[in-house]
Formats: sequence, C-alpha cells, structure tokens
Amino acid sequence: MSTLDAFYDDFESLNDAWGWPANEESNSPEHQTHRLYLGAPWQGITDCLMRSLYKCRDKKCRGAPFLLDTLERPLSIASGILSQTRLSKYRTYLHEIGPFFIEHRRKLEKAALHLEKCPPSALKIGFLTQVKWQLYIAACVSPLARGLRDFKLFQEKLRTIALSVSHENDYMLDLGTLTDNDIDDWIIGLKERAREEDSCRI
Repeated sequence: MSTLDAFYDDFESLNDAWGWPANEESNSPEHQTHRLYLGAPWQGITDCLMRSLYKCRDKKCRGAPFLLDTLERPLSIASGILSQTRLSKYRTYLHEIGPFFIEHRRKLEKAALHLEKCPPSALKIGFLTQVKWQLYIAACVSPLARGLRDFKLFQEKLRTIALSVSHENDYMLDLGTLTDNDIDDWIIGLKERAREEDSCRI
C-alpha cells in the first residue's frame, strides 16, 4: 500500500515545475496566476497540492491540511451572473496555465495512481481531487475554451470528481440522493475532517 509520506517525497517535482512560492523573476505557472490577476477561484485548483508538496519537504509539517479549504473556491467560478470578465479569466486560465497540466500529465497520472493506493483520509481525498481535476484540464484544454456552456461544465466537473473520489473511499455512499449543495458542503468540510484525523498541529 502507498503512503502520503512517500507521496510528498516522490512528487515534490510537481511543485518544482509549478513554482510555489511565486518568484517575480520567474515565469512559472504560479507566478502567471498572479501576473494575470486570475484570483482565488483559479488558484484553488492547485494551491492545496502545490503548497503541501513544498511545505512538507519538512517532515514535521506532514499531515497538516495546508489550504485544504481552497478546494471550495472553484465552486464559485460559474455561480451567479456570468460576466464577460469572468468568462475572459476562464479562457485565460485555460490558454495560459492549461499547457502546464498537459506537459506534466504523465507525472499527474502517476500521482493519482499513488494516491488511490493510499489509506483513506480527508487529506488524501483533497490531493486526489486536485490531481484528477488537473488531469481533466490537461485532457480538455482546447474543447473547454469554446463557450459559455463549457464554462459551467468546468465547475460541475469538480463536483463529479469529488463525488467519485469520495465514493471510492467510503466517505459518501448513497450517490442517488446527493444534491450539489450536499457535495459542496462535503468539499468545504474536508479541512476540518483532516484536522480531526491527523495529530499534526500546524
């Protein structure tokens, strides 16, 4: 069986390529999200995973749910009134940041396989949700950029992935009765569950 401890060691190169913390002198994808003013909803696709890979090089930090709550941010991407400004940021993200996920698809696939073999935990599920969503972006960058209908699909995909990951790990079993709000509440509650499960006090 795989472990999260080995995950931090084996996949820290993902953040090396992503570039957190952002450096103004670099042109890393992390820096581009700031330079392009893409904002919190878009950074929520990567923040928990990349920052954890960076911070958990220090083994004393392992188990802390760094920014696990940022998984909820992308749920606001397609909510409410869909302005041209928000649609423009969506297209910008896919065009400017999407190539990172394509370039590192093989590493992300290996990360997903590793996580799937780890014991069930809220933190493992948070990482796996982000990895699978990044793989979704890698597979669909060009088709996703076509229009408003796909913009809403982009948000819904997070719920679909979270639901499949949770079911695989027995977090939610009755798939037929869950509403979007149920799934959103479950995503938002992951950080608190991670705190309850792990003894790390950071």
